[in-house]
Amino acid sequence: KNRMPNKGYWQQDVHYKMDVVVDDKEESIGGTETLTYWNNSPDALTRIYFHLYQNAFTPNSYLESMRNADKISSVYGKQESTGENTIINSLSINGNTTAYVIDNSILYVDLAEPMLPNSGLTIKIDFKTFWDKDDEGNVRRRMKTFRHGGENDNTYLHFDGVHWYPRISVYDQKFGWTTDQ
Repeated sequence: KNRMPNKGYWQQDVHYKMDVVVDDKEESIGGTETLTYWNNSPDALTRIYFHLYQNAFTPNSYLESMRNADKISSVYGKQESTGENTIINSLSINGNTTAYVIDNSILYVDLAEPMLPNSGLTIKIDFKTFWDKDDEGNVRRRMKTFRHGGENDNTYLHFDGVHWYPRISVYDQKFGWTTDQ
């Protein structure tokens, strides 16, 4: 029903299935995500990339370097200061445990076999992402908790979160993999 914008146009397909739990005591969200990824491109892919957006909000990150260059001091919350934003516990592809590399907010995997055009694979990631209290740091990352009943009253604990799970990067005809930090 949709018209292709140009001849030879293609778009990758991904389907996410998540089994996660919010832990209000630890102020984290974690579990597993299973992605089915389909290569509709004419390219054989030898590496896949994911964004771990919350990892930008830690000491020694690229974001902190940018803030320092602009003479903006970064104050981090408890989890942020220890680098506990998104933690990967395990990653498997088609049921096989797979090594991965994390470079700040980008995770990548070198595939054992190239992913050929018109083929797919299943990626399973066990992960955990932490929140920090909104008043503990000054680096706004769109992951906040609010205690409506007061500082020590978790009865009305509210979580705001975005980009809290590993997200596969875009792969397209114009740019290839999108790996901006």
